[in-house]
Amino acid sequence: MSEISLEPRSADESIGRAQEADRAGKVEEARRLYAQGARTYPDLKDRYGHPVFLKESLRMLLRRRLWDEAEALAAEIAAVGSASWSERLFARAYATAGDRPMAARHWARIVAVKPDDREALDWTVGVLRKLVVKRSRARLSPDILFPIFAEWNKASFPVFWKIYLEVFEKLEDLPSDPIKGILVRVLFDRALAENDHDKIAFLIDTQIQPLLSAFDHVDYALRRFLYRHEDLYRHLLTRSMAATEDAGVLARLTRAAITSINPELAREGALRVRRSVAASRAQERFDAALLSADACLCANKPDEALQHYRQAGEIAPGSIIPTLGCAAVLLDRGELGACADLLDRVATEMPRPDRFMLPQLIDHARHRIARPAAADAASLDVIVFSHATEKMKRNRHLAPPSPRMIAGILGEASARATGTDRYRATIMYDHRDTPLSWEYLGNLDEAAAQAQATIVVNQRFGLRRQWIDGLAKTDGAFVAIIEQDHHLLGNCPDWATLIALFGRRPDVSYIRLNRRRNVRRVLDCSLYQTPRDVRDGLTRTTLHSNTPHVMRRSFYEDIVRPIIESDMFFDGQNGGAAGVEETINRVIRQINRHLGEPITSRLLGMTLWGDLDGPPTTQTLGF
Repeated sequence: MSEISLEPRSADESIGRAQEADRAGKVEEARRLYAQGARTYPDLKDRYGHPVFLKESLRMLLRRRLWDEAEALAAEIAAVGSASWSERLFARAYATAGDRPMAARHWARIVAVKPDDREALDWTVGVLRKLVVKRSRARLSPDILFPIFAEWNKASFPVFWKIYLEVFEKLEDLPSDPIKGILVRVLFDRALAENDHDKIAFLIDTQIQPLLSAFDHVDYALRRFLYRHEDLYRHLLTRSMAATEDAGVLARLTRAAITSINPELAREGALRVRRSVAASRAQERFDAALLSADACLCANKPDEALQHYRQAGEIAPGSIIPTLGCAAVLLDRGELGACADLLDRVATEMPRPDRFMLPQLIDHARHRIARPAAADAASLDVIVFSHATEKMKRNRHLAPPSPRMIAGILGEASARATGTDRYRATIMYDHRDTPLSWEYLGNLDEAAAQAQATIVVNQRFGLRRQWIDGLAKTDGAFVAIIEQDHHLLGNCPDWATLIALFGRRPDVSYIRLNRRRNVRRVLDCSLYQTPRDVRDGLTRTTLHSNTPHVMRRSFYEDIVRPIIESDMFFDGQNGGAAGVEETINRVIRQINRHLGEPITSRLLGMTLWGDLDGPPTTQTLGF
């Protein structure tokens, strides 16, 4: 016993003593000896250039599965120099222990630093192959995949790209599979985040089948900023259509072409679908006829669209969709009387209640279209929604408690009131019991008095309830909705111009004054213009936005209020500012899935002021 307690006199003796203590199960003694050796012989390296004592100490802890102690030691090693070798020890130890998620994380860290590391790549590809072979969604194992992707995503983009190309090459012999779809989706997202058009185009050219398996994700990612990527999106659709003969996939791609306003691709896809199902069941031929009609509407070919809608009506006489499609075509032609007759027929024949608010949509469209232009007086209510915001990132000097922002928008709105029969401004203030809110309220009273505006004070209502209360307290035939942090630019039209346009265009219910260019992105990825829209300087949109806009009161009463008055799902979100746009668009998307966007957008009549790619007419002051 006395000999064991003597301090070792050489590096070899230190290593021997530590290993002997380890074999005897004396872990703490072994750790002490390894630590002492590391201090005494810091320059002693093995043939790979790694510090011998620290490495052997870590091996011992990992072999005994003392993970926490091993992590602590690895942190100490990393603090004094490069410790990439320790990742390999962890990866091997976890793999031996059967803990694949942790092994995956450490192997991925190695690859992120050294993308051509054969051992790490071979292990990772082997795990991916096992997931592919199992063919079970449950075994796609996010606990394995996510750590791998998370670690690789930390690498620089050139390294990241090299890693994935290496992995794809090793999986090239496999058929298209969910795993490959996930891999290409991750790679696609990173290339998109880096705004690398060439890399995205390369993926579309070389990995179209995996991209097809992840099409919903890729479709959404490109559409968010479609105006930047229209050429890539068109290339994606073209390659995807060429890569499949499946009628269902083709129909899905054709619908994407319609909603992204790619008319030639839409018509080509619809023709292929129609030929593919020519001898199929009636339901498939009906769907193909509707798809062809929608594609023709997308291409501003109303005569051809009318023909296909009528064919769909012959296949399924009991469906209201072909009749509504014919009504949409007549709207594009300006044949309002014939359109109103068709809508009256649908309203009479349609059972009630129906899904998706279709009765309300149809009633609103037929009453609006049949109504004489002079029936609506040029009376306008401007409603400004306000609260003591503390989130303004710009123009902090205008933020509450200063009333300058509200005073500015009231002045700009009032200056555009010339020519209206009656103009009235109302501030809907959502109060909070805070010193800032009380001070702001006092300043708002003064600003409202100077602008001859009415102020309505509610407490913690949230935007949805503020809308309902504000619209109930006003009665103008037209309503302008403005949130407080907006500014009307010099090219913003006056109210009488907009009201006159509503009079000429009974098919228009809503005109948004956009705060960015009229380009295809996010809520507006389906912007389009009919010949009548070009003449009047309007652009069609398919979704609602709280951005400043003017709408018919009937649009609010018939469409908006029934949607938002009882749906509290989004209340309280975004600091109380959610609940209107989100709720309305959720219902519109449901209608789109049932009727298709071309029909829905025409019946709703939602537009932007200005032509496609036209300049903004309003500006946000806070963001």
